[in-house]
Amino acid sequence: MFDFVLAANASTKQSPPLRLLIAALCEVNMDQIYTIDEYYDGPVCGVADLNGEPHYYECIFDERNDEYSKNYRLSPITNGTFLLAQEQWAIWLRWNEAFEKGEVEASTHPALPKDQERNREIDKITSIEKSINEKDHCIKQAQFVVPQKPGWASCWYVEWKPSIT
Repeated sequence: MFDFVLAANASTKQSPPLRLLIAALCEVNMDQIYTIDEYYDGPVCGVADLNGEPHYYECIFDERNDEYSKNYRLSPITNGTFLLAQEQWAIWLRWNEAFEKGEVEASTHPALPKDQERNREIDKITSIEKSINEKDHCIKQAQFVVPQKPGWASCWYVEWKPSIT
């Protein structure tokens, strides 16, 4: 369903195949994923760059196969929405860290009690742009680069390719 590549740590001694992987990654145009708002076997929706510009991305569900496809719809977002999406991601990262330490219950998801009101405010402000604009979107296939040190706070990258029909 999702295509993933593991990123390598260039400071470690690498076997020849890993060196080839790093060389290949350096030759492709990778865009950064800033938020992963939903995850199911891979990023489903959130905010990422497309050609260096922030976009909302959303995986297309394949009804016939009853699973997510490899294709994503991408719509451009304003800089204001981009900044708010990053703030909301930071709110969720704080919640996730506390949840993993056992400091909060799952029922508080997706924000710590002190961040709940701000999180709702951001939802209201960004709800229109954090959806696919049917008049202004494109469809691309995603090749994700998973950080070598997995974790939500790690930098995730994606290579957007022409869509698969």
